Amino acid sequence: MSRIFRPYYQKLYPGTEDHIVEDMKKSDRKMEYQEKDRKQSRIRKDKNGNVIELESLECSYDGLSDTGFHFASCRSAEDDFFAELKKREFYQILDTLSDRDRIILEEHIWDGHTFSEIKEAYNIPISTAARRAVVIKEKLRKLLAHLKNAS
Repeated sequence: MSRIFRPYYQKLYPGTEDHIVEDMKKSDRKMEYQEKDRKQSRIRKDKNGNVIELESLECSYDGLSDTGFHFASCRSAEDDFFAELKKREFYQILDTLSDRDRIILEEHIWDGHTFSEIKEAYNIPISTAARRAVVIKEKLRKLLAHLKNAS
C-alpha cells in the first residue's frame, strides 16, 4: 500500500490558526474518501470468521451496465400520456375492423401463420385471406398515418 502524501499545512501556511489547519486536514481526508475509498471493494470477516468481500460504495453507470442493470426510461408524464392516447386510438382503429379482418390480421400478420393455415382453421379461401390481408394493411396504413405524424 502506497503512502498517501499529506501536506504539512503549518509549514505551508505559517501563522494559520489551528482550527483552520484541522479543517484543511478533514477536507483532505474527505477528498481521499471520495476519490479512492468509495471506489474500492473491502474485505471483512463476518461473525463466523468467514472472509467476505464488500463491493465498493460507489456505483458507476459503466459498472451497473456491466451487471445487466437496466435504467428506467427518462420519459415524462406528458410522453406517457401521449403514448397511452396513441395506444387507445390504435385500439379504436382495430375495433373498426370486421371479425374476419381481425382474424386475418391476428393470424397472418401478428402470429405469422400462412394463408393455407388460416384456410384450414377458419374455412376462409386462400385468395380471400390474401386479398383481405393487403386491404387490411392499406386500411391500417391510412388510419395510422396521423398517429405517426403526431409523434
